[in-house]
Amino acid sequence: SEAVRLAPGDGGARLLLAEIQARRGDQAAAAAQMEEALRLAPDTLSVLPKLAGIYLRMGNLEKAAEASKQWLRLDPSSPDPRLLLAEVQRRRGDFAGAAAQMEEAARLSPGNVLVLRGLAELYFSRLRDWGKAISAATQWLSLSPNEPEAYVILGVCRYKQKDYAAARSALQRAIELQPDNLGARLQLAYCYVQL
Repeated sequence: SEAVRLAPGDGGARLLLAEIQARRGDQAAAAAQMEEALRLAPDTLSVLPKLAGIYLRMGNLEKAAEASKQWLRLDPSSPDPRLLLAEVQRRRGDFAGAAAQMEEAARLSPGNVLVLRGLAELYFSRLRDWGKAISAATQWLSLSPNEPEAYVILGVCRYKQKDYAAARSALQRAIELQPDNLGARLQLAYCYVQL
């Protein structure tokens, strides 16, 4: 804070102070310092991801979305602001909007396992779009073939589509990878009931 007192127009000093405040858990004070640093240098790309993240942690979805959109305008080829916007929309209950942002992030960052995992989970658990969940889980497994959760998503989606043989195969693979996965075991039992 001494640096800010001595050089109140120095955005770098404000950023440093904001980092210290954030580490101490004072998110509101950190956000205020970052807002001021951004006011001093509006095109400072390094501030926006941190500011959006702080607002998201504070639960201020409006400000998190605003900072993410500003970040997106400055860096439209990055998937990261879209991922933050997707999280804001998910928290607001706009699952279709979150999926659209994540689809664009996946397009911008092909091969990003975290994006594909998030898409698979979103289509599976929130949107109940079995086909898109299968597509995302299949892409996820092509990059990371030993993910039991991806196999569970595949298995349950195939079950919902009444493809019991494919469901059984995917769920058995999930259990091979994670023998204590009770959800996979229960779903597998449902598949056997359908025989």
